[in-house]
Formats: sequence, structure tokens, C-alpha cells
Amino acid sequence: MVDTEEVNNNSVIRSIFEWSQSRPLWQRDALRRIFQNISVSENDISELYALLFLSADELDDQAKPLLEEHLPPDQASGNSIFLESISQVKGVNNLAEDQELQFAISGLTVVYGDNGAGKSGYTRILKNACRARHRATVLPNVFNSNQPSGITSLLKYSVGQDSGKEYVWQNLDTPHSELSGISVFDRECASVHIQKKNEVAYRPFGLDIPDTLAEVSKALETKLKEEKQTLERSKNAVFQSFPWSENTDVGKKISTMNANFDIEEIRLLSALSSDEDTRLDYLTHSLSQDISKASRELDNFSENIESLLRSIENLSTKLDDDAIDNLVALHGEAKKLKNAAEVTANAFFPDDVLDGVGGNVWKELWASAKKYSEEVAYPDRGFPVSEIDERCLLCQQPLDAIGSGNLTKFDEFVKGDIQDRARNAKINFDEAFQLFPASIKLGACWSTIKQLVVSYPELAKQCMTFYASAKVRRNCIVNVLSCESDEAIFGLKEAPIDTLKATSDKCRSNAQELREALDAEKHAELIGEKNELQDRKTIKDYLDVIEEEIARLKQINVISEKITETNTRSITTLGNSIADDVVTPHLRDSFLKEIIGFVGNRIRVEIKRSGGSYGSPEYKISFLSDPRRDVSTVLSEGEQTCVAIASFLAEQSTANHKSALIFDDPISSLDHKWRSVVAKRLVQGASDRQIIIFTHDLVFLNDLEDYAERLGVSFESRHLDRRPDIVGIVNDSLPWDGMKIKARIDALEKEARELGRERHNLTEEKYKACARSFYSKLRTSWERALEEVGLSHTVMRHRDYINPKGLKNISALDIVACEVWSENYGSCCDYVDAHDASRGRNQTLPEPDALTADVQALSNWIADLKEKHKDIA
Repeated sequence: MVDTEEVNNNSVIRSIFEWSQSRPLWQRDALRRIFQNISVSENDISELYALLFLSADELDDQAKPLLEEHLPPDQASGNSIFLESISQVKGVNNLAEDQELQFAISGLTVVYGDNGAGKSGYTRILKNACRARHRATVLPNVFNSNQPSGITSLLKYSVGQDSGKEYVWQNLDTPHSELSGISVFDRECASVHIQKKNEVAYRPFGLDIPDTLAEVSKALETKLKEEKQTLERSKNAVFQSFPWSENTDVGKKISTMNANFDIEEIRLLSALSSDEDTRLDYLTHSLSQDISKASRELDNFSENIESLLRSIENLSTKLDDDAIDNLVALHGEAKKLKNAAEVTANAFFPDDVLDGVGGNVWKELWASAKKYSEEVAYPDRGFPVSEIDERCLLCQQPLDAIGSGNLTKFDEFVKGDIQDRARNAKINFDEAFQLFPASIKLGACWSTIKQLVVSYPELAKQCMTFYASAKVRRNCIVNVLSCESDEAIFGLKEAPIDTLKATSDKCRSNAQELREALDAEKHAELIGEKNELQDRKTIKDYLDVIEEEIARLKQINVISEKITETNTRSITTLGNSIADDVVTPHLRDSFLKEIIGFVGNRIRVEIKRSGGSYGSPEYKISFLSDPRRDVSTVLSEGEQTCVAIASFLAEQSTANHKSALIFDDPISSLDHKWRSVVAKRLVQGASDRQIIIFTHDLVFLNDLEDYAERLGVSFESRHLDRRPDIVGIVNDSLPWDGMKIKARIDALEKEARELGRERHNLTEEKYKACARSFYSKLRTSWERALEEVGLSHTVMRHRDYINPKGLKNISALDIVACEVWSENYGSCCDYVDAHDASRGRNQTLPEPDALTADVQALSNWIADLKEKHKDIA
């Protein structure tokens, strides 16, 4: 016979594999990881995230998609999870830190504790570490100001045959990956089961694969959205508050910027020519002030430029090569003739004459002497009168032969042609030198050049260069002329005459343009032109920012496309399809079986599929007769509890393992009928899996123990106690009131032996107190023995009904048995402090050996009755 579940599982696996063939490579790679490793690690998520951004060729090389060879050959049962113990609790409510609460790996473990004994503290840990519909908030001890640094505890557990595994629970937001196989049920969980739709906690192998794949997709989507949000938040602030106008060509182009934007268009706009740059400066300056004033300033500036132009033209004319060549030539001619005149003078004058003879001063003296001779001394005689014995015109002494000869030579020298030529050459040079610049100073032109530096820096530089070269050239020429140096004459830099003239004309044109701009339309036109130029200049500084923004937009586009790829719609469709074919029929049948076991046909409800997300089916409890009616408003509290437990157990039946189930006070406030039904079902469940029950109800505990004994299910109990300042103190035995008679006899025997060992250390008064306490417990034990064995559970004090099943066993309680019971019970009454004893009595209590014998008497009485019960049966 073919196993239906195996067929379904194989069908699930095949459906997933065939579905995967049309999926993106990264998703097929994720499926391979899920099939091979069951779960997906953070490292897997990181690697899959990297695959998302690879090119097609890179994906072919690096992705490893799900193939036939990766599919499991058959379906093995999952490993069950068992809870072994909770210990080393720190910071949880006011639970004691040095306790260890142990659980039986198989069968039923009941943890009893009164209200406030610490049960809730332990179950809150379990509901957070394991799987629960309602995860409780774990708080520290509010009564203790010295809190530990964290909330932790040590949980020991088994996975299949692998025991002794440990997990340090730290109050995380999610259950432990393995311990989540253990399910916890409590009153809050019951409310969720009854009133809300629920995701099925466990699924056959295969149905969890769409779930896991959806989780991977959502994890990748989350990472993608986080990166997208980071990119969106990283938008440069310049695109929030524009440094350019939205109405210019630049602003219009930037406003249309997207991932495909061509930045070359902006590059071309940002390339301003020097003329455009100058035009921008002019418009910026002019439009920022009074237009009439600006036009006048431009006119003045034009006049200043023209003045500068004239200065440069004048210097250029005076210092050009023709002018300098002429000056140097005249200087050379004068020098040459002067030298010739000096040679002639040397020929006429003896060597012993005074210095300066023949020179200019001397010639003036000679001219004065001539005038004196012709007009005064010898008016009727020619000049010079040089006969011997005539008087000298200068010294008035009679001339001798030498003096007469010198006068004749002097007159011939003065009358010679070379002297006139030398004199004329000197006059010509002096006249030409008068036109040569006496000095080169900028003067008023300097302020004009400073204005040019602001608006026309290149032109200002040319002017300054010209003036500097003119000054050097002039000084060089003066040095050559005055020092008769042979050095080369420094060349004159080109005068920017045409540029100055064009600039002057442009200033006048701009001035006229500004006068016309007094008209509003023309003014707006100029402002628009200035804005265009300004934005083109501004955008040049933001080219790198624009490139970064384009790259950012491209990356956002890529991530948006990848987010679309992580959509879980198709995964949900696959999971829902599998859920409808595999889980829902089984879950429905299991729930029906459970609910009939609890209430028969009195409550006609069913569990129905009502949606789901990411491939996780959701279910709801509803009435067969009126599905729209809210179950929680109709059913009694007991009925609701049974329905909730039935749905909880039905869920567990969908699992391919039998991990531990934990119940926290599952029958709170229920009457005996519901309590008994629930106790029996939970004990039945413990026959093949670990079940742990926390309860404060001793009656429920006794019911559980009774059913465990009847059904042959392993039963263990724990007791949680408290001190005034601490709770959760673990005892392996139940409190005295909760102990059955067998446990009480064991406890009394131990107490008697302990008193025997300590007798010699106890004072008489101390021993009396211990013995009275002992007999008080023994007396209550005789009462409990009568109830449990003598009356065979037919009538019990905690019940409001009679159990007739053990009625025939009462016949074993004959006169002898009654007398034995009365005698021993009366002896116990003699030793207890039920009444105030007489002051003179000073009663002596039996020694430890007698205590042991009295306990043995109770044990024997019970054994005799049970033997009689066998005969009656």
C-alpha cells in the first residue's frame, strides 16, 4: 500500500522543483540552499544579495541553481525536540537564581505551584524561547533595585537522540531555531486560537520550503529597501535648494534629470567664453545698482579708457623704433662733430694754455673781447688787433711776438666751419631730446588700470606690461645716451591700442544699452540674460555632483527592479496551492477527531482555511451552521477551552515530529467535567510525546496522576515554592496536601529516620515539637488513606460528585479494618496539638522507632485492603 503522506510530499517537492525552472537564477540558488541546509543563514542572505546585482554572464558563472540532483531521495521523519531543564535564571521576575527545574524526557511532567510561586516566570521564559501564539513580556524583579545586567537563563534540551544541548536564552524577539519546535499553550493562546486566524505551526516537509523562500525574499527585499532608502536619503542637498533658476536652460535641463540623463549637454552649457564671462560681470554689476548711475559710470569709464589710450599712444609714438633711431642718430652726429671740433682746437692752441681754451665758456669770452675791440678799444680797426706792442684786449698788457701769434690763431679757430657744425648738431639733438619722455609715470591712468583689473584683467595686464616695458626702454635709452653705453636697447611691448579702443566703444555701447534698459521689457531681458549666464557659470562647479546624482539614480533604478524580483506573490500562490492539497484536509480531519473526543457532537464546529501570506496558510474556528458567528461569543468558557485545545492538538498532528508540548494552567476555572476530559486527553497525548503541564490546581494534578496510572503513562511531578523575597524554589515532591498516600508514607518514613539520626542532638522540648508535627501529618495521612483506599475514591472531599466505579471496593472495609483505622487514628490524635494540654500532664511522646512502626502500621493497613480489592475484582 502506498503511503499517502509520502505521495503528497513527493508531489510537493516535484511541484516546487518544476515551479523553480522559470524563476530568476538567484531564487533557484536560494532553493538549492534551502533543500540542502533546511534553513538559510545570514551568510547565505549576503551571498544571494550579491547575486542580485550580477550580470547575466556573471550569474551563469556564479549561481548554483536547484537541480534534480539536489532533491531529497525520500522523506525522513523530522527530529523531535525535548526539554530537559531550565536553570541559571537571572533577572526574570523574582525567580530564584540557584534553582534547576527538570523535566522527564518522556511521559508527563506536572509542575505544581500556588499562585505567586513562580510558575508564570518559568512559562514566560518558555513562551519566548519556544513557540507560542502569545509571547509574554519578561520583566525583571521590580522589587529588587540591584538587578543583574541582563535577563537570561540556561535551557537544556534534546534533538532526537542528541541530548544535553544547551541554549542561553537572552529574552530575544524571536524563538530559538530548534526550541521553536516545542509549542506552548496557555489561556492567552487559547484566545488566539478561538478568536483569530492562525498560521499552522508545523507542516509536512516541502510546505515549509515556500515559507522559507518567502522569508529569504522578504529578507532580500528588506535589505534592498534599506539600501534604496539610504540612497534616497543621500540625495545631495543642492538638488533640494537649487543654486540655479528653474527657468533658465540649465534649470530646465536639471529638472528633467533621471538615470538616463546626458551630462554632456550640461558640460557644453557650462563652458563660458571669456567674452561671456565679461558680459556676466558687467550685467551683474550694472543690474545690481541704479541703471542711470551705472550708465554714467560706463560713460566715465569709457572716457578714462580713451585718456589711457592717448597716453599709451603718445608713449608708443615717442618710444617707437623710428623715434629712438632718430634720437640716437642725432646724438651720434653731435658727438662726432664735437670730437672733430676738439681735434681742431688742439691743432690751434699750444699745450701750455689754460684748461677750457676753445671751449664754450672761452668762446663767450672771445666773443665779448671781439665786441669790446670793435665797439670800444679799436672801433676803426679789424679784429683782432695783434701787432706787437699793441695792448691785449683781455689782459691790457703790450703784446709780444707769442701773444700776437696766439691772437691770430684764436681768431682763425673761431672763424673755422667745424665749430658751427658741431654747435648746430648739438642744438638739433637737444631739440629732439626735449620730445623724449622726461619720466614715465602712470598718474591718473593708474586708477583706470585698476578699474580694468576688475572687468578686463587681461587688458589691464597688457597695459601694465606696456608701461613697464616703456619705462625700462626709456631708462635704457637714457643710460645709452648719457653713459655712452653700447648695451642693447630694450624693446617696447606691443601697445593694446585696438583693444583699448574696442573696450571704450563697448563701454559706451553698454551705457547706451543701460539707458535703453530703463524700459521694463528691456530690463527684464537683461536680467534673463544675466541669469542664463550666471547659471551656466554656476553649474560648472556642480558637474561632479551631477555625475554622482546620475549614478545614484541609476543605482536606485537597479534596486527598484530587484525589489520587484523579490515579490512573494508567486511564492504565496505556490504555498497556498500546496497547503490546500496537503495541510488543510489533514488539519480538518485531525480537528474533527479532537473536538469529538472532547465534546462529542454537542458543539458542531470546524476548522477552515481562511487565507494566508507568503505561503503560510491561516485557519479559523467557525460554526458549521453559521460560519459568520463569532465562536467566542457563543461557547461557554469550558467549551472554548476544549475547542482551543482541540485546535492546538490538531495543529501538532500536521508536524512530522513529536516535540514537547507545554501547557500553562490549561483548565483554569473549569468545572470537574471539563477538567476530567482535558486531563484524560493530555495524559493520552503523553503516551507518545513529552508533555509538561504547569498548574496551581491540586485536583487537576490528582486527575492527571490518576489517568496516568490507569493508562500506564510515565508521571513525574515538581513543586514550586516561595519565600517572602524569592519564588520558584524547586522541590521534586509535591506539597503535603498534594501528595497521594503512597508519597506521604515515603515522606513520613524519611522524616522518622531523620529524627532517629538527630535524636541525640535534640532537646526534649525540641523533639516533642518535631514528634507532634510528625503525628499531625500521620493523622492526615490516615484520613487520606481512608479516602483513597478505604473508600476507593468513591467519595472525595474535593469532588462535587460520587464516583461509583470503586463502590464495590468499599466492602473490603470490614470491622477489623475499621477498628485498626480508628485505633491508629486515635493514637495520632493523642499526640497532636489540636487542644491545649493540661499544665500538669507533661506528656511523653514516642521515640523514633515507635514513629517508624506507626508509619508501617498505615502501610500495612493499605496493603491489606488492596489485597482484598483484588479478591473482590
